[in-house]
Amino acid sequence: MKAVVPLVIALSALIWSLCHTRAGPAPPGAGTPPARAAPPPGAVPVRVVRVVDGDTLVVRWPGGRAGPVRLIGVDAPEPVPAGGAARRALAALAPPGAGLVLAADREPRDAYGRDLRYAWTAGGRFVNAELVRAGHARAMVVPPNERHAALLRHAEATASSRFMGNGGEMTER
Repeated sequence: MKAVVPLVIALSALIWSLCHTRAGPAPPGAGTPPARAAPPPGAVPVRVVRVVDGDTLVVRWPGGRAGPVRLIGVDAPEPVPAGGAARRALAALAPPGAGLVLAADREPRDAYGRDLRYAWTAGGRFVNAELVRAGHARAMVVPPNERHAALLRHAEATASSRFMGNGGEMTER
C-alpha cells in the first residue's frame, strides 16, 4: 500500500497537468526566436524624411531618391482615429532626420510601389519588432517575406500577455 500512494500522487499530477496544458499544434513560426535580430550584411543606411503612419515612412536613400517604405511583418492601425499612438511610436523610434538601416526580404516591393523593408535604428533596435512588442502593431507575416517571422510572432505573444485590444490599438493592462 505504501508503494501505491506515491504512484497515485504522480499519476494525479500527470493527469492534472495534461488537463491544464494548452493543447494543439504549435502555430507556424513558433519556437524560440533569436534573442536579437541584427541587420544583415548588405543592409542600407537611409535618412527618415517623415513618418506616414504606424508602419510606413518616407526615407531618403543613398543617391538622394526619397520614397515610401512599408515595414515588413507588422500591421498598425491607420492614423485616424485609432492609429495616432502607433504613428507616434514609430516617430519616436525613427524621427525625421534620424538614420535607419534597412534590409529587404525576398519580395522587395508591394503592390502599391512601396519598398518593403525591415528597419533598425542607429542604436541597433529592431523597429519592426519594437512596434509589435510595445503593442502598437500586430505581427502580419506575408509570405515570402518571412525572415523574422518567429521573432515578430514572439514579440506579439509577449505584447498580448501585457496588453489588451482597445479600438484597434493595444493598451497596457
